[in-house]
Amino acid sequence: MYKYINPKGKFITEYFELGGKELVYDILKTIPKDYKNRIVDLERAIKEFDYPAIQMEVHTIKANFRQIVEVDHKFMIFVQEFEDASRILSEKFEKNIPIVKDVDFTGYFKKFKRESDLVAYEIDDYADSI
Repeated sequence: MYKYINPKGKFITEYFELGGKELVYDILKTIPKDYKNRIVDLERAIKEFDYPAIQMEVHTIKANFRQIVEVDHKFMIFVQEFEDASRILSEKFEKNIPIVKDVDFTGYFKKFKRESDLVAYEIDDYADSI
């Protein structure tokens, strides 16, 4: 039924056991809301070549999605690649190592946003169905 999320996954099962439908609903509804704010911040960071912010936003979105999307899903593998690429530049920036040429993450961002929008929609839809 869903392309990205796994409603029978570990996170959902554990939270149903801990707090029931209300807890699962509340947690799941926060993920798409947080995503909508973070994707705007990520786009801004990419335009400004702010590598630490890029890495932080990608990591946070990934961590939120990982609660309901299996880590071996091809989308999550792509997100990890995006985070790894941004982490390398973020670490250079934080160590004051010169970055000779700015790296444009627009290609990553377009694919990331296209699929992340669908993930956020699926999470929201599933939350409404429980």
